[in-house]
Amino acid sequence: MAKDSGASGDIATTSNGDTLISERDAAEPAALEPNGQAASAPQPIDVTPNLTDLSGGPPYRGCVDHFDTRVLRGWAIHTGEPGAAVAIDVWFLGVFLATTITRINRKDIAKLLNSSDQAGFSLDLGELPPEKAGLVAAAFNHQTAQPAMLQDLFQVYIHDAPYRLPLSRSLREMELDVLEIKETLRAILVPVADALPGDPARSALTENIVAEQDDMSEGFDADYYRRAHPWVSIAEMSPLQHYLNRGWRDGLNPSKDFDTVFYRLTVSGLTHPDTCPLVHFNTLGRKIGAPRNRAEVLAMGGFALLPAQILTARPDVADLFDQESYIARYPDVMQGDLPPLVHYLSIGWLEGRNPSDQFETTYYRETFMRNDATDICPLVHFVQYGGGIGLPATRQEANRRAVAMQKAQMDHLTEPQLAMIDAETAAVLCAPHFDGEFYHRKYVDLAAVDIALFPHFRDYGWKERRNPSQGFDTDYYIRNAMRTGDCSVNPLLHYAVVGRMAQRMTSALRHIEMMERVADAKFGDALREVMGKLGFDTALVDFDRIRRLVLPMFSLAHYRKHRNLDPSVSDVDAFLRYLALDFTGGHPPGPLFSAAHYLAEVKRCGITRPSADDKPFHHWLMHGFAAGISPTPMFVADEYLALNPDLADYPSGLFEHFIRHGHHEGRRFKKMLTFVPALATDRSPQQKTPTLLFLEKVSEDL
Repeated sequence: MAKDSGASGDIATTSNGDTLISERDAAEPAALEPNGQAASAPQPIDVTPNLTDLSGGPPYRGCVDHFDTRVLRGWAIHTGEPGAAVAIDVWFLGVFLATTITRINRKDIAKLLNSSDQAGFSLDLGELPPEKAGLVAAAFNHQTAQPAMLQDLFQVYIHDAPYRLPLSRSLREMELDVLEIKETLRAILVPVADALPGDPARSALTENIVAEQDDMSEGFDADYYRRAHPWVSIAEMSPLQHYLNRGWRDGLNPSKDFDTVFYRLTVSGLTHPDTCPLVHFNTLGRKIGAPRNRAEVLAMGGFALLPAQILTARPDVADLFDQESYIARYPDVMQGDLPPLVHYLSIGWLEGRNPSDQFETTYYRETFMRNDATDICPLVHFVQYGGGIGLPATRQEANRRAVAMQKAQMDHLTEPQLAMIDAETAAVLCAPHFDGEFYHRKYVDLAAVDIALFPHFRDYGWKERRNPSQGFDTDYYIRNAMRTGDCSVNPLLHYAVVGRMAQRMTSALRHIEMMERVADAKFGDALREVMGKLGFDTALVDFDRIRRLVLPMFSLAHYRKHRNLDPSVSDVDAFLRYLALDFTGGHPPGPLFSAAHYLAEVKRCGITRPSADDKPFHHWLMHGFAAGISPTPMFVADEYLALNPDLADYPSGLFEHFIRHGHHEGRRFKKMLTFVPALATDRSPQQKTPTLLFLEKVSEDL
């Protein structure tokens, strides 16, 4: 903000020796309304402190003449009614603080005016409401100039009038220690935040925990604790004592409904890093309905600490926020009533906005978090967990590291470094990639004893080559994605910290899918161009119908026999021949499509029948598949689902799942049949898929 360019006008002197002068030339801050919106009124006019002549000029006189890092004081009068109270609006770095009135005795002013001596006003920052105190601390965290000029920080206005009070000469020249004020503001904010009703971030009951340990047993299930963690030795103490002293630090749960790591991530870990989460919940969290697990947060639609609570606990969050960049990138923020940092911490991250050029909210959230309603602010997650172990904050940085690791044939974090990651950080980073329901369903020996699932996998399961989710093959990942092969580090942690960033595959199936996605991206437009040149409707290849349906249904043996092809014709040429000569005419790619069955199903389902010019197979591709109609009587979706209940949430058609994945996985589709996979379930990722072979052929011909 610009400095005072000088002063002119009449002079009067107060009893404390400050010289009161006209401030007409003082620099003006951005005009703001009391609700924080940008003002539409003209820029405010500085009033003059001159009390020797009350005629003419603005109808107010006044001045701010005292500040001691906590209290702001001054005086103001209305020239037409010198004894009347005047309302004053106080702003700090663009944040509206409060409205106060002139009700303090100022005998120096009364003597000059020969009127009422209650012309003074005062604002104590320690008396601000909690939300305002938080905004002050958040706004001042951006102040980096050392020292700071008081006139650049405070703006004081006559309430509901376009007039601003100047600072006295001594205050205009007053240099403030920025670090001292930051500490003062934080000291003020802490007790204010403590008193905030329903505040889950500050607990004053920690000192009484030992004395009230009997009460801390509420919510603790000793029988569950023994069953869920049979490997834990608690012979020398009770289960409750073990949990309170060590168990919570190891990420163990006190009951089936209380998720220790999740509660610390979401509620208590930021503000109470050394407090047992169950104790925190019993003394504070229960009162305000804090969530104990993911399911409760999802039912609530989300749970988040207030920006003031975050900044009080971790003021270094503000160091990673670039206010100028945020305003330049998102100018609409200045139309609201929140300072930019507070906006980001409460709203901006949910909208995918970036706090600086060095942090990409969406990338970090999608890569290292769950990316759902249970997430905390990604920047807070980075400060609390990711930054300490060197997670990349931008996609560009991740790509740079991945390339460097590939060239050096060495991961950026060694196994000893990964092994030193604390239990809570490891659990938080692994959580998005661990599927407890899958683990419970897959390994019935664990379900039978009601064991704690993630702690078991973390300490034992991966060593037994158990898989943490449907898409993560522990043995495959160790052999193919970890530099040392058989290792001493949990592969899921390696994936969460290294593999995820470097886009390493978690199973042979995921490798194949990735290769197909790369192929799709490269030949999608080329495929449509080739199909167009072959003379048929390119709409048939929209939405990757060729890749998703035609390729998996194509039967080489059937087509070779049908066309009596010479053995010298390659498989790829056979498929190209089908596309050019048969697909355009509506011939199905193999015996998995029955025209008679499909037409009967169309009639039964009541959807529009193919016209005389429509080919049944084309009609199925364009309409029948989306309607869920099976192309063959041999496949019934309900029967396939009954045999494979884990596919209940599969996002696409079950027939597509079977032809693309199910038969590779050896899944049954008929109760009376057992399907023998055409390819082994450990299909080599180096084996070229039909999609890739076709890509090579198309690329060669173009």
